[in-house]
Amino acid sequence: MKPCWASTLDALGHACRRLKCYHEAEYWHERALALRPARAESLAGLALALALQGHVARAGDVLHAALAREPAHGVAAGLLERLKRSRSSRSRRSPSPRSPPPPRN
Repeated sequence: MKPCWASTLDALGHACRRLKCYHEAEYWHERALALRPARAESLAGLALALALQGHVARAGDVLHAALAREPAHGVAAGLLERLKRSRSSRSRRSPSPRSPPPPRN
């Protein structure tokens, strides 16, 4: 398949994401990246699909790759900021780890 089809594969990925078929969305964005490696639009779409599946750390890594390729990519920057905020709000909400109770004699 020719690299010019990468945009079409990304569109399939976005359609799958909107239908909440996140694993399929991931597949199509990865296929687009196979045709045009390091394409910021494909990386941002892949990161969104990953984040929606709960793979937040991997999504963050992919977003950093997108921004390394295209620093002014607004979607990637916005999504990375949202991931950072959701991580920090989760860490504030989670209770602090407790020490185990002392042994009973």
